[in-house]
Amino acid sequence: MAAYVLNQTPIASINYLTTISLWDSLKSQNISTLHPFGCTAIMHRSKANRTSKVDTTGICCMLIGIEDGHKNFRLFEPNSKNIYITHDCVFLDSEAFWPKFVSNHSSPSNLTDFPSIHSTTEDYSESPVPLLSAPNKPNTENAHHSSYPDESLSSTTSPIIPSSGEQPCPVDDTCPPTQHPSPPPNVPKGWIFDFVPNEAPNNIESTITSKNIVLGKRKSQPPSRFAGVVEGLDFHDTFSPTGHLATLRFLLGYCAEKDLNLHEMDVKTAFLHGDLDEVIHISLPEGYQPSGSGDLCLRLKKSLYGLSQSPRNWYLKIKTFFLTAGFRPSAADPCLFIKDSANPCFVFIHVDDLVIDGANIDSFQAEINSTFDMKDLGELKFVLGMKVTRNRNLCLIFLTQELYINKILHTFKMNYCKPASTPQVPSSSLEPAPSSLASEEISINYCRAIGLLNYLVTCTRPDLAFSASCLSQLLNNPGREHELAFMHVLRYLRGTSTWGITLGRVGDNSVISAFCDSDWGSNYNSRSFSGSFLFLHGPVGWKMSKQEVVSLSSTKAEYRSISNCFQDLCWLLELVLDFGLAISANLFYDNQGALALLKNPLYQHQTRHIKLCLHWCRQILDEGTICVFYIPSRDMLADLLTKALPKATHAAH
Repeated sequence: MAAYVLNQTPIASINYLTTISLWDSLKSQNISTLHPFGCTAIMHRSKANRTSKVDTTGICCMLIGIEDGHKNFRLFEPNSKNIYITHDCVFLDSEAFWPKFVSNHSSPSNLTDFPSIHSTTEDYSESPVPLLSAPNKPNTENAHHSSYPDESLSSTTSPIIPSSGEQPCPVDDTCPPTQHPSPPPNVPKGWIFDFVPNEAPNNIESTITSKNIVLGKRKSQPPSRFAGVVEGLDFHDTFSPTGHLATLRFLLGYCAEKDLNLHEMDVKTAFLHGDLDEVIHISLPEGYQPSGSGDLCLRLKKSLYGLSQSPRNWYLKIKTFFLTAGFRPSAADPCLFIKDSANPCFVFIHVDDLVIDGANIDSFQAEINSTFDMKDLGELKFVLGMKVTRNRNLCLIFLTQELYINKILHTFKMNYCKPASTPQVPSSSLEPAPSSLASEEISINYCRAIGLLNYLVTCTRPDLAFSASCLSQLLNNPGREHELAFMHVLRYLRGTSTWGITLGRVGDNSVISAFCDSDWGSNYNSRSFSGSFLFLHGPVGWKMSKQEVVSLSSTKAEYRSISNCFQDLCWLLELVLDFGLAISANLFYDNQGALALLKNPLYQHQTRHIKLCLHWCRQILDEGTICVFYIPSRDMLADLLTKALPKATHAAH
């Protein structure tokens, strides 16, 4: 297998060609047969080897080699201790095979008595193969985030020192250790070690020619679990705002249309910059206690990761910096800072990630580098799990989450499933499972599955909003039917993993276009669904929710949906004012009754129970900022958010 891999590897001395291509120039290079050694392989079980109709059709094996001819694979099956030679198999490349049958104290002699090789191909001569015992399965539940027990530190004679030189606080501005106060510190002992991988190289040539390939960096910090903290004593206010994704999408679309520079920066150890008002002591981290130190502790002068007030302290710190630098926070989003000048600059912050938009951002970068320890990530490529692909010629930006989707598919072993054309079967209805069957029939972590799906909907996939909303209502009582519905969504993702949203010079950007719709009484508890789309430089916002009350007619359900959409429109109008854009908005919906009720505030017996808080949109309509129009149901884009559409209609939307 090693020789086969070497023959398929590009060599720098021959212009990155492979030896197999030089040997046979007519044969095209094919690396589809390359799979990681030791990965999981599912071998097909023929009908002749099945005991019944309901028997499994696949056998879980481990790849241990490639046979001569490079068309067959050598697989090891631990239960029968047999080796199979076959080409009828499917590989899970990213899933290592760790045999559970190997005990912690097994030796190679325990696994040497194996029968002969079983081949599923003809004309293959059997021969014995030497085998070695497989290593014990490591704990990969938290592979990139682990803590070490006390004995891991006792074997070292030197104190633990962070490998990087990141020191937000000057060394001469620290407090000396003191005796334990009363009450004692509330930080547990130990260390937490983490590994942060770097971004993969763009191509194989850059990987081969690079002399210094750094896979990532290792980080260490004391445990961040603070036990026994008391509100009002150890912390007071803890709220810290987080930037809206709709703000980020509008900023990216605005940047694409205006052809502005788009940059990304990261603040190193951001929370350690926050100023701490409370008096908090911690124990000395393990590895730093001098001999004979006794019960010494340290007083914190800055915020620390794990403190309840650390996120707020960091936001106040960076907000003070922006105000000093001449920026102002947006009235619509406190995490968007704007500098009004001949060359305006816009900065969107999400905790310690900064997205910078402007024609000339060099001065801002120099100013923030002089205040904080920053990491310049260059032109924006990834942000919050979204891949940013820019076409400056067309003034467009594409947001996708293909890597995130592939990770979800791998988590639930749906990498090779058959794709579906819609996220949900039309006219399907999901109801809570009986209490006696709750959570007993499903084989997945349902809450985690829906959480992964919801983040995808929030970022780039509004076409999944209705399915995710329906599945989210069943978290307390999921059943087998709901698991199958989630798997159907994964099948849809399998065929649409490269889909996303397009921002920039899309459509008419001189006006906000909004679409809202309602699906009356479609829920099992007679509730209606409301959905809305907001378009400006592309789809910047969408919302799908279940109405709080039961509506007595479709007109009243549509009217409530319009009121909710008006709130989002007013917020977006306020946001665009911060960019110096004075534009109006057009609202489209497909219910004539709701249109008449909105434009003609006549008192009627059927509508007198509607709350006055829903009628405020009439005042906004009279001001002329928002105009309303009727469109046919076939053109209503918000239908995608309120119901499961047939294949043709779903593709059209």
